[in-house]
Amino acid sequence: MELRKMSSDGQNPLHIYKETLIPLLEENGFEVISSSEDICDHNRYITRHRFVRQTPLRPDYWQKNECPVVEVVGIPMGHHFLIIHAIVCHSAEDCVKIKIKTKEDIVCIRRKLMDEFVVKLIELLSISINDLPLELKFKILSLLPIESLFKMSSVSSLWRAITLDDQLWRILVRQHFPVFYSRGLNGEDWKSVYKEAFRNRKLLERRKSWASRGLPSSLIFPALPPSPPLLPIMGPPFLPMLPPPPPFFRDLVPEEVRNAFPNIHRPNPMSRPFMFGNPDLI
Repeated sequence: MELRKMSSDGQNPLHIYKETLIPLLEENGFEVISSSEDICDHNRYITRHRFVRQTPLRPDYWQKNECPVVEVVGIPMGHHFLIIHAIVCHSAEDCVKIKIKTKEDIVCIRRKLMDEFVVKLIELLSISINDLPLELKFKILSLLPIESLFKMSSVSSLWRAITLDDQLWRILVRQHFPVFYSRGLNGEDWKSVYKEAFRNRKLLERRKSWASRGLPSSLIFPALPPSPPLLPIMGPPFLPMLPPPPPFFRDLVPEEVRNAFPNIHRPNPMSRPFMFGNPDLI
């Protein structure tokens, strides 16, 4: 509320610099390394900051003396404007500049400082993946799936040239298909070796999938039902399909069994009785 009141009355540029800009820088990983007594020097506001924000390419064990140092300079233009420069030490070409109207609301000033100054400064100091050595780029691409690797070729002309590099495909063949690695050593293109090995692996996986599923049945003629068992182990539904026993053994079957399974022991009227001797003499 105090800052909002001061901005409505015509805020002093020093308050914008000290109460708004410096806290924003500290919240986003910029450590102040200059004392507060050095903040005003010949009608300029100067602070030095070290960017210590943790990023994936800057691990937690990154030494502070290796982090970039930024010198932020604020130059008031009367009581209405404040020009802020951020210059990276040992690199005069890398700088960010913004012009602030002191008559604006402090909320608008804070949002403008965050979007147009702090964010651009972080992007300037962050390690870009395009600036990495070629060996690290190969290592990153070798960890991606093959589908994502082909998508990287459409990002920019730089990454397209990297994905077409024969050294990258040599690493991929040695990593994914070591059996085919000796073929590329004979002078064959590494990318073509990888394509052939990839097709062979997909074909082998497809054949294994077909073997596990069995032969597919037709939609018009469905698969045949299972054949009946040869022995009476499934109960009465399959028992009538068994051949009846000869009448010679009918008297040897107990009465309880004949009553339980009448279809089995019913004599066939079309069959002749089994007897020893010459059947023509009967």
